[in-house]
Amino acid sequence: MANVIFVSPVGAMMGKMKKTDDGYFYTTASGKQLFRKRDESYHQHHSPKQKWTAQAFAYAHAQMKERFSTPEAKAQMEKDWELAHKIGANGKVCLTAHAWQFGMLQLEWKLANPFDTWCQLPH
Repeated sequence: MANVIFVSPVGAMMGKMKKTDDGYFYTTASGKQLFRKRDESYHQHHSPKQKWTAQAFAYAHAQMKERFSTPEAKAQMEKDWELAHKIGANGKVCLTAHAWQFGMLQLEWKLANPFDTWCQLPH
C-alpha cells in the first residue's frame, strides 16, 4: 500500500479509478491514502429489501422507456410535474420531470407489490 502524492491541489482519490481495477482507494482518519483489494462478488449478495428495491427500479426504468418515448408523452409528464409542484413520491422536491416520474413509478410498483407479500413469493 502506498500514499498517493498529488502535484495539483485536487484532493484525494476515492473508490475505483478504472473499471478494471481489482480494488479501491480510501483515506484513513489520519489522512493516509491507502489501496485495498476487494473481491467484486460482494454486489451479488443482497438482502431481500435490496432485491425488492431493485425490482422497483427495474420496473420504473422499463416503464420510462415504454411510456415516455414520444414527445407528447414527455410534454404531458412535464405538465404533471408542474401540477405536482415538483414534489416527488418521497415528499422531496424533484429537480427534473424525469426524476419525479421515475420516483412515482417506483412507488407505483412498491404499492402494487408490498414488501411483506413480495417476500413470501418464491424467487
